[in-house]
Amino acid sequence: MWASVRSLIRPTSRSSPILAQARFVMKQTRLRVIDNSIPTTTSAQDAPYCIHVYGKKKVARLGDTIKLAYKGKLYKAVVVSNTDGKYVRFDNRNNVVVVDDNMSPVGTRITSPIPSELRQYPGLSKVVAIASRFV
Repeated sequence: MWASVRSLIRPTSRSSPILAQARFVMKQTRLRVIDNSIPTTTSAQDAPYCIHVYGKKKVARLGDTIKLAYKGKLYKAVVVSNTDGKYVRFDNRNNVVVVDDNMSPVGTRITSPIPSELRQYPGLSKVVAIASRFV
């Protein structure tokens, strides 16, 4: 069991292998909202975090839907990049876009580049339509 968990975790620096980042989004993961739907701050203590992953999985990857909490309110969001480094190498944060129940984005613009692999997901066409930059 621990071997499979170790394969999903990578060290953040060569000198400190104890500090690690997970390659996916799971419960209690701090997130960064990259659209203009929620006015978020930059402090880590006040950041939105994941409270549920939709589907039969315990972890969310690119294009998966999650529920996030921010200042006592609940939102539905789509993961558009994670700390994997596979899709967006220069912005390795857990980026999400807030959506409503019809999977249409709540915000009107996306402030960060999103991976072009999201064009292959059929349910995310409205999210891709408001994005201005792709990687």
